[in-house]
Amino acid sequence: MNNGAEFGGKMSFDQLTQYFRDHQENFARDHYREYVIIHNQSVAGFYDDQLEAYLEAKEKFQPGEFLIRQCIKPEEEKTVVFHSRVGG
Repeated sequence: MNNGAEFGGKMSFDQLTQYFRDHQENFARDHYREYVIIHNQSVAGFYDDQLEAYLEAKEKFQPGEFLIRQCIKPEEEKTVVFHSRVGG
């Protein structure tokens, strides 16, 4: 697995998301409905409140260096699709 070196040590959004997906079942089991901060292929913390997680991550990391997700089971996630009528 790539450690994000081609991004100057930062992981891409896809890499952060994949790390979450790889550990989602465990997160949901151990920290159900909490919010997790993911940074550089590791957990930076779990929080009861999304705003608290965001403020903590914003204090510690640069924008684009972290991901915050709620720890729920994959089957509980909802997919939202947006359509645009903007023409080119």
